[in-house]
Amino acid sequence: MSRDDVCVVIIDDNTAALELFSAALESGGLRIFTATNPAEGIEIVFRERPQIVLTDLVMSGMNGLEVLDRIVAFDPAIDVILITAHYTSESAVEAIRRGAADYLNKPVPISVLKDRIGCLSERVRHRQKAMTTDDSALAHNGFEGMVGRSSTMGELYSRLRRIAPHYRSVLLTGETGTGKELAARALHRLSPVRAGNFVVLNCSAVVETLFESELFGHTRGAFTGADRDKTGLF
Repeated sequence: MSRDDVCVVIIDDNTAALELFSAALESGGLRIFTATNPAEGIEIVFRERPQIVLTDLVMSGMNGLEVLDRIVAFDPAIDVILITAHYTSESAVEAIRRGAADYLNKPVPISVLKDRIGCLSERVRHRQKAMTTDDSALAHNGFEGMVGRSSTMGELYSRLRRIAPHYRSVLLTGETGTGKELAARALHRLSPVRAGNFVVLNCSAVVETLFESELFGHTRGAFTGADRDKTGLF
C-alpha cells in the first residue's frame, strides 16, 4: 500500500465496533490504524499524522471531545468524525463548535460511513493534487462559488462544511460585500434541506408597514391597495 494513500485512525473501546468499521473501510486506498484506548489512539495520530480520525464519543479514560481537542491542537487540518450511541443536538453542536468534521449516530449504516469517509478522502486527494502547481491550486481552492487560497479562506470552507449538516439557524456577520450571501448559499447547498428554496430578503429595503405582507403574503382586498393575492417569502 502506498504512503500516498489516505491515512485513517479509528478509536473505539468497543472491539466489535472497531473491527466492523475497520473491515468496512479496508478497501478503497486507505491506510487504517486502530486503537481501543483513547491515549493509544492519540499516540498513533501524533506518529502517523492521519488525514482522518474516526472516534467514539463515550469511552473510558478520555471521551471523544477530549480526543477531538487534542487532535485539533496538534493539527487542525485533520478531519475528525465523532460517533456516538448517545446522540443529542447539544453534543452535536458542541462537537462541531470544537472542530469536528462530522457527528454520526450509532448504529451507523456502513453505506453512510463509507460515503462520509469517501467524501473526506476525495477532498484530501484534491488538496494533495492542488499542491503540485499554482494553476491546479487555483482550480481546486474554489468552494461552492467562492474562490480563495489563503489560510483564512481555507478555514472558512472547512467551517461551512462542518456546520451545514447540523445547523438550521446560522447568523453570518460582516461588512457589505464580504460574501455573506455566498456563504449562506453554500450552507444551503450542503445542508439536508438543499432541495428546498433558498430565499434572499434585504430587510432594510422593506417598508415596516409591509413587512408582514412581504414575509407571509396576503389575499386580495386585505388592505387598501391589495389588488391581488400575494405569496409571501415564507
